[in-house]
Formats: sequence, C-alpha cells, structure tokens
Amino acid sequence: MKHAMLIIAILVLFVLSSSSVLAKNDVGGKGGQAAAAVDKGKEKAARETASAEEKVKAEKPAPKAEKAKEAADEQTRAARQKAEKTKETAEKEAGAVKEKAAKEKQAAEEKAEAAKKKAKEGTAAAEEKAKAEKVKAEKKAGAKKDEADAEGGKGKSGKMKGKGKGKAQQSAALNKQVEHEAQKHATRQARLQEMLKVAQEKGDTKAVERVQKLIEKETGRYEKKSGKMAERGTPGGSGEGEEAAEETPESSDSGE
Repeated sequence: MKHAMLIIAILVLFVLSSSSVLAKNDVGGKGGQAAAAVDKGKEKAARETASAEEKVKAEKPAPKAEKAKEAADEQTRAARQKAEKTKETAEKEAGAVKEKAAKEKQAAEEKAEAAKKKAKEGTAAAEEKAKAEKVKAEKKAGAKKDEADAEGGKGKSGKMKGKGKGKAQQSAALNKQVEHEAQKHATRQARLQEMLKVAQEKGDTKAVERVQKLIEKETGRYEKKSGKMAERGTPGGSGEGEEAAEETPESSDSGE
C-alpha cells in the first residue's frame, strides 16, 4: 500500500511538471497564472513524495531485527531437529526393550512348559510306583494272613491255637494299617497334584519345583512305610513292638 502511494505521487509530479512546461509555452496572462499554479502543485507533490519516502524508510525493518529473526528461525529449526532425533532414539530404545521383554516372556513360558511336562512325567511315574507298592504290600499281607489262618486251624494244641489266633489278629491289624497307609498316600498325592496344577497354571517354576520335591518325599515315605509293614508280616518279624515304634498317621500328616 505504501509503495502504491509513492508511485501515485511520482506520477502526479510528472503530470504537474508536464503541465508546467505547457503552461510556460502558452501566450497570455492566463498562461502565466496557470504556470504559477502548476509550480505550486509541483511543490506540494514533491513534499508529499518526500513524506511518503520517509514513511517507507521508517517502516522498513532494521538490519538488527532481521538478523535476530533469522537467528530465532535457525534456533527453532535446530530445536525441531533435536526433538525429532530424541523421539527417534526413544522409539528405538522402546522397541529394543519391548523385544527383550517378549524374548524373556517366551523363555519363561518355555521353561514353565518344560517344568510342567517334567512334573507330569514324574507324577505319573510316582503314581505307578505307588500303585505297584500297594499291590505288593497287600499281596504280602494276604499271604501272611492265609498262613496264620492255616496255622491256627491245625488244632495241634491249645497253645498252638492261641498262637495262631494271635497271629491272625496281628495279620488283620497289619492289613488294616496297610489299607490306611494306602488311603493316606492317595489323599496326599491328590492334594499335592492339585497344588502342582495350580503352580503350573500360574507359571510359578519355583513353586512347581517345591511341590515336585514334596511329591518325591511323600513317595519315599510311603515306600519306606510299606517296606516296614511287609517286614512285620514275615515270620520272625518284630511284630507289635516294632509296630508301636512306627509313626502314626496323625504325626505323619502334621510333619509334612
């Protein structure tokens, strides 16, 4: 807008100058008056032109302001570039952390699955072994009972009858204890298997290992107990004296 005003003022000055020249060439008094009027208009136009030029100069940005603006723009660009680089670096680090976490999770799942498989195999083996020991102990106890019944039925003497009767009672008590131990072992195994299942579902490998150790401990306890009961059923065994030394079911349950 300011430049347009300046151009218009220059054009007016040009027109007035041309009119002044024409007026001087005119003959007569009116031509002189017109020339004077033109001169006045020329002076006025010159003043307006100078004023317009001064305004344009005043509104033109100072060199320092331009430099400050350029410096500010450069700082803004540098800050934007730095922010973009920082964002890119953060995204790369976040991706690396995410990838590492995924790998660790996969490794933990594989480890838990392996522990679960091992636990199932160990549990199946322990159950099979416990069943075999139970059958073996029951067979031995049954054989001893039949032997005691046979000796009690011979009727050689009152003393032999009393001895046979005592052995029969002892054999019956032993059979009852064998059955009780088998039931107790089955109950403990079921409880431990439930604990193992919960630990496996949670992926708690430490808990799985602890429960597996408890299963092995219970299996060993039952095998040892079954062996002692089988020994008591053989001829010449320790009998009731040794039976009293065995741990009771209550003390065994509280100690586990």
